[in-house]
Amino acid sequence: MKESGPRIVFPLLLIVGGVILLLDRLGVWAISWESIARWWPLLLVLLGLDLILGGTRVGRWVLLALAIGLLGALLYWAPRLEVGGTYAAERLSRPVEGVHSAEVRLQLGVGQLEVGALEEGSPQLYEADLRYDRRYTHIVHEATDAGGDLRVLIKSDHRAWVPTSGGERNLWVVRLSRRVPLRLEITSGVSHSQVDLTGLALTRLDFNGGVGEVEMRLSERAPYEASVKGGVGALTIQVPQGVEARFRVESGLGEVQVGPRFEKQGAYYVTEGFREGAQGIEVSVEGGVGAITIR
Repeated sequence: MKESGPRIVFPLLLIVGGVILLLDRLGVWAISWESIARWWPLLLVLLGLDLILGGTRVGRWVLLALAIGLLGALLYWAPRLEVGGTYAAERLSRPVEGVHSAEVRLQLGVGQLEVGALEEGSPQLYEADLRYDRRYTHIVHEATDAGGDLRVLIKSDHRAWVPTSGGERNLWVVRLSRRVPLRLEITSGVSHSQVDLTGLALTRLDFNGGVGEVEMRLSERAPYEASVKGGVGALTIQVPQGVEARFRVESGLGEVQVGPRFEKQGAYYVTEGFREGAQGIEVSVEGGVGAITIR
């Protein structure tokens, strides 16, 4: 006999995901997101079982036991199933000569992402040092010049979700020119992202987070607009000292912590200089699951 009652799989996944992130933040367990990502079909199994068994009282207890067992197996075996990979190292670059402006799109699947500025006077528009398992990953690199306006795409195309060996993982280190106005779009997947935009001449920033921690430092070369969408994990955004900014924040599921430089004005957090009419950075932040910190 069917009964109405709450579904348990989605709340259970939120709880387990929160516990995993907490263990990672406390340093108890260094998470291999690549290993966990390999198990994504488990989500389909649990949702299917929820549809079949979740409508009865007995079925919900059976489903709860199965779900706890499957998720427990994931937590136990994921760190132990890391396998050796065949890693390739590749450098992508493009000279800055003849480029007046650029749109750069970075789309990382699984791994670690580091973004920063090239040295002052560098002849390159960008340098991207990529390390990836070539058995399962294909790198797409496209650069189209439209009369000095360059459009660049660097994308990780995964053939399969696989874990990595304990000492190696996919790693992108991308450095960008300080000399050219940039429209920068970053899409992270299952990753840890360290994005330091200091010194870059940004005209627009769009960051779409996935699963993992994001640490971002904005460029001091205002004015420009930025849109930051968090995923699952902590998001930290730092505004350089002396730079004015206004944030509009939709927090999602998580706490919002804002530094003393910012005053709450309706739906916004605003620095004093911005309130008085100085040009600065307009930032829209859409949180996911995890804390948001603005400094």
